[in-house]
Amino acid sequence: MLHMISCALYSLFAIKWLEIVPFQQIHSRRQVFQDSCFECNFLHISCLWKYLTESLLLSSDGEKLHFMNLLLYMAPMKAMILLPFTLYIEGNVLSATVEKARGDGFMVFLLIRNATVAYLVNLTNFLVTKHTSTLTL
Repeated sequence: MLHMISCALYSLFAIKWLEIVPFQQIHSRRQVFQDSCFECNFLHISCLWKYLTESLLLSSDGEKLHFMNLLLYMAPMKAMILLPFTLYIEGNVLSATVEKARGDGFMVFLLIRNATVAYLVNLTNFLVTKHTSTLTL
């Protein structure tokens, strides 16, 4: 969960405040459908579907989104999909994490570092996909 939330926040910061890439809005229902189908791939239901949707969203002229914008839209959807599973499997992990963070400040540093590395791994994944193909990964 922290990973997805941090990806959304880092992407928002990079796009809106640092203006690294221009902000792109989703203009069609087709893009929303493709993006939401792309989100369902965290369950590894279909590698072929992941390949098709990722290829469309990153390369199709009419539906093309920059990978930072795609991550901005993807991460909150993934977090919402993962939330029920997280609450069911891990229980009340948030209160345990907060307790540990209050007791040890180094834990906060580790969580922020973990979230940052996860965001950078996602960006690298999209860069590799952009320059090769989704089957490479």
